[in-house]
Amino acid sequence: ENVPEWKSSELGLNSIFEENSAQYGGAIHTEGVVTLLDGGTFVNNTANGTGGAINLYNGGTINLLANTTSFEFTGNIANGISNAIHDNGGTVNLWSSQSADIIFNDRITGNGTLNINSSTTTLTANGKILLNEDMSGYNGTTNLYNGNLEITEGNNF
Repeated sequence: ENVPEWKSSELGLNSIFEENSAQYGGAIHTEGVVTLLDGGTFVNNTANGTGGAINLYNGGTINLLANTTSFEFTGNIANGISNAIHDNGGTVNLWSSQSADIIFNDRITGNGTLNINSSTTTLTANGKILLNEDMSGYNGTTNLYNGNLEITEGNNF
């Protein structure tokens, strides 16, 4: 099944991307701007190349806005390896409110820019960006503007 190449798109509440496959970006492959407005799940998507769930190239941007509903990436595979997002010179913007988290159980890889902004500074509250997988394959720039980035024990970033 081929995934469309998106130039610019905005998707609504709790989008579900499950068991999609493509050469690049099992669920989303873009050089444009894709905004997911409020939560979603990316489960068991696969790519033969890069970007198990999402592949950004040529300056593409993904905006994940967890306002009232969380995002979760689980079981996404690129070229046989755990991979949520591959960022080839693009921008990943993550924003979580006090009501929702963004949870990565798969790796983020690439060399673009990762912008993190969560509205909580309390470790036990919602509103966190959780990295539950080794992120050592990400060689880009990371900006933590506000809030809480949690990296689980034994993982590198």
